[in-house]
Amino acid sequence: MSWNYRIIRHPDASEVHGCCYAIHEVFYDDKDNPTSMTENPVGVVSSTVYGLSEVLDMMRKASTLPVLNVEDFKK
Repeated sequence: MSWNYRIIRHPDASEVHGCCYAIHEVFYDDKDNPTSMTENPVGVVSSTVYGLSEVLDMMRKASTLPVLNVEDFKK
């Protein structure tokens, strides 16, 4: 199983603290199909400055991928 950060569209803004898009961790099956995501959006945290930079780079990469819809994970 693999994972990455992805931008998720939330149709009900109240679900995500007043925004329509948020970054979540998304998990994939062995065929690279998204199968689940974190319930809440993720924050930018790390135990080191270098690690923080790495997290930001991974999150920035999410902006280059197609946006996923929260409904796709509520099946």
